[in-house]
Amino acid sequence: MIFFVALYLVALGSGCVKPNMIAHGGDQFNQSNPKQSKKLSTYFNAAYFAFSMGELFALTLLVWIQTHSGMDVGFGVSAAVMAMGLISLVSGNLYYRNKPPQGSIFTPIAQVMHLNPFLFNSCCFARAPNELHLLEMHVLPFIISA
Repeated sequence: MIFFVALYLVALGSGCVKPNMIAHGGDQFNQSNPKQSKKLSTYFNAAYFAFSMGELFALTLLVWIQTHSGMDVGFGVSAAVMAMGLISLVSGNLYYRNKPPQGSIFTPIAQVMHLNPFLFNSCCFARAPNELHLLEMHVLPFIISA
């Protein structure tokens, strides 16, 4: 039971931390400023590179440490690095641009559900080349607005 709870917590943490950190970092840039708009792209590249390097570190160096020094040392190193990251995140809290949530979280989900019948209905797939305009007229405006 403890194993499965731990496994679910790891999956939940991994699934929640990465997208939210990327979104939080993206909110720090003013997209109306052309210089910051360019830096936003650089930030996304650097963030994904940092996540990949962290995974590489965890899968190589930490495994080596756990093999040679024991599991307790490996988990201690992991906990220390996570604590440093948390301290770093919390220490900048006064300087962050916190964008308040706008609208309902269910609106984009409802838009996708509304689009779903159009995507999987056989009438939306062109049967002949001269019917492609029907697909563009009926489905693409929903995709663009969603």
